Amino acid sequence: MPRYGTSVLCGLLGLLVCTSADAKDAAEQAQEHQGKLPVFMAPKKKPEANKEETPKKEDANAAATPAQPAGRTDLAGGTDQMQTAVKVIKPEMLPAPPPSEIPICRAKAIWQCQDCGWVESTEALSRKTDAEHDAGTFKCPDCGSGRVTQVPECISALRWKAISGNLVLNSSFEEGKWWPYHWEPTDRLGVFWAEGGTDGKRCIKINTNLVEAQWLPFNAAIITNIRKLEERTNNGAQKLAQCPLPTPPAPGPTTAPYYDTVAGLHGIHYKGPFFRCEPGAIYRVTVDARATTIEGGPGAKIWFKGFVDETLKTTEGVQTIKRELYKREISLNGLGAEWQRFSWVAHVAKSKSTWDGKRVQPTWLQPQLYAYWSPGTYWWDNLKVDIIGYEEFEVRTFEKGVTPVIKEPPKRMEGDFPVF
Repeated sequence: MPRYGTSVLCGLLGLLVCTSADAKDAAEQAQEHQGKLPVFMAPKKKPEANKEETPKKEDANAAATPAQPAGRTDLAGGTDQMQTAVKVIKPEMLPAPPPSEIPICRAKAIWQCQDCGWVESTEALSRKTDAEHDAGTFKCPDCGSGRVTQVPECISALRWKAISGNLVLNSSFEEGKWWPYHWEPTDRLGVFWAEGGTDGKRCIKINTNLVEAQWLPFNAAIITNIRKLEERTNNGAQKLAQCPLPTPPAPGPTTAPYYDTVAGLHGIHYKGPFFRCEPGAIYRVTVDARATTIEGGPGAKIWFKGFVDETLKTTEGVQTIKRELYKREISLNGLGAEWQRFSWVAHVAKSKSTWDGKRVQPTWLQPQLYAYWSPGTYWWDNLKVDIIGYEEFEVRTFEKGVTPVIKEPPKRMEGDFPVF
């Protein structure tokens, strides 16, 4: 081989070695700084280690996440995988919802085929279904049956047979010392870990009749301070002999029309634990709730959100944050003073979210309780998420434990969020 050919070959080999070493250093750096999210919100780093533990009461039926296929390395600083299909499992419709002592909400009705289970998906389709049904011409688009009738949405959701256990840790809020394990700290001004509920002895109570200027900075300080305390104590904040939560101030007076309250301006999110999103899974979200308000009907939702990990450089160092990619807004229509059960279906696989111009599925899912207008007190218990089937999709999903390219924009972190 000519002498200059040998030099070029050596140079290329050296470049490959350096590139590999740089990639390894970047991966080690990202791994070192992973988990800068509040520890009480961060997903477990080694979920497989929990397989040998005795499950707690709420976790006994939790379904194991199947192993993910190997990915490919076409993203800078990370690995992704292209999932083009899954084994389709059509949801199985039961004759009736499982028996329950808690009344099922019947406030909102939807069209559903009584033969195959087809359900309308949009308001426009609902209006079309109304007109055609009145004319006696509507047929199920899936099976052609004419037995398409209106049923309460929550009863429709509860008729699907679950094929997984409950995926939400501590879903009835029974486990904890100073606040529920796996959930955010309760500030005891707007959010309380209260006695009562429908499953066990504990539930969550949210008060939105607070002056926002008093509640917002107090709550933000607790979230940030507990995150830092968890880092200093190696996740030991709830093991401390004395409660690490500060004594809340006395609530300030509120007056009509209440537009300066938390209910009128902000609302209160109470965030649950993250769990892995399974490609193609069809999820069902169920919760028990009630509310008493000062004036008008209560307003409450479940936010069912999806995220991917993103590694960012901040003034606090390299941090891994959760970037939101999916959001299912679930309104508690018909919420009243007595406990009711609410349930809905979420087709995460149909998300149209994109990353770098490509459709992408979330890596993590998280339920969030949300109470807002009108001002009052909202109680929550027995929040469950399970899988009722699988459907096809064709999007990119990020491999577990690896994040996309490191970016520069944020200046610092405030609580869970980067400041740009």
